Amino acid sequence: MNIEKKRYHDLDWLRVLGMVGIFLFHNARFFNDEDWHVKNNVLDFGMSVFVWILNRLFYHELDSFSFSQVFAACNFIVYYHHASV
Repeated sequence: MNIEKKRYHDLDWLRVLGMVGIFLFHNARFFNDEDWHVKNNVLDFGMSVFVWILNRLFYHELDSFSFSQVFAACNFIVYYHHASV
């Protein structure tokens, strides 16, 4: 039985942008004024605002992208299992 997989390229690009955002977020943590493992002697208020925005808004969106991919994979597994029986 031939089953087509549907690829969501828009979600793939959002995940790529999410990984870039995580990279920038963790690099900015060196310079913000919150507590973290490693800190620089020079702290910047702009980095604190940047980290706050990414922390409040971005991580929830990244979770949504991940959950949508897991949901699509689970639907494919269930469909494939029922189709092969």
